[in-house]
Amino acid sequence: MKKIKLCITLIIMLLLVVSFSNISNAAQDYGTVTAITGSPNIDTNESETVTLTYSSLNVEWAKQEGDRNKNGWWIGIKVTAPDNAVKENTTIKRKQYGEGWIEGIKFNDKKDGESEINLWAYIDNTILASNKNKTFDLYEAQFDWGNGKTQTIKIKIDASEANFGNLQLNTSPSMSKVLVVDLGLGATARETNFTIEKGKTLKDGLSENEKKIFDSYKDIDGFVRFYKFSGSTYKFEPDKVSEYEANKFNPDVDAINEENVFIIAYINKPAPVLTPTDPSPAPAPAPAAAPAPAGEKDNTPKTGALEIVGYVAVITVFSAIGMVVLKNKSKNY
Repeated sequence: MKKIKLCITLIIMLLLVVSFSNISNAAQDYGTVTAITGSPNIDTNESETVTLTYSSLNVEWAKQEGDRNKNGWWIGIKVTAPDNAVKENTTIKRKQYGEGWIEGIKFNDKKDGESEINLWAYIDNTILASNKNKTFDLYEAQFDWGNGKTQTIKIKIDASEANFGNLQLNTSPSMSKVLVVDLGLGATARETNFTIEKGKTLKDGLSENEKKIFDSYKDIDGFVRFYKFSGSTYKFEPDKVSEYEANKFNPDVDAINEENVFIIAYINKPAPVLTPTDPSPAPAPAPAAAPAPAGEKDNTPKTGALEIVGYVAVITVFSAIGMVVLKNKSKNY
């Protein structure tokens, strides 16, 4: 009896060892995901798909640095490669909110440790306001670990009505919030938000990526110049632009010292004036002669070129005969 119990115990232990071994091997196929920023809800951090959902945030504004390619607010996560990953062959593709996929990122070129890489998702108040009362995808990355396994990692923001007030993007009193919009004839009213340090020009205060976005306003067809307004609201009427002489703004020279600033890119591209065409209608064509009814002979006189030649020939012959007759008669007399 003791031998039977011993055998059963050994079999159970063997099964447990095999089970734990399988679990361990399964975990090695995919990277382990942990949060750098905040405390998101993570469904499972070692699986084919990992989703981190933030229902609250308290993020400080940060300057452009490394993969954080512009000033603003960033949410960070850390991904640790699985034990059986072929790191030299591991590639990543990722997508920020509102942007397309960037592919061909090599793990070994971007890693932040022997087996770790930090990923950063950009967020700002414009993104939050556009998705108020929704849960939306902020960031997505896909890893090909070189071991035959791929892994998808998503960052979601729960901006539902109950949680929206808990999503805080903080700025210090030394920062200026800048909203840029194009207005006027031919303008699109496209709005862009920036945050810079007070006392700096946009030329010095914006990141390289932000400068490209700001400079795109100068490329709008009909761009004239920039105007600056400070305070919580602004009023700009394109037909009264001559009244805003004191608000003219040079982004390369003029420093921003206010907490809230509005930059207007004034556009003046009137619609082209078309040359009017002659409105009088063309004369109607003369009605064509009605064709003869089917089965009836058309008795309309023909006056074509051949008929005229025939008439002339007949008249000529009769004239010649008449002259001969008259000549003969004159001889008889």
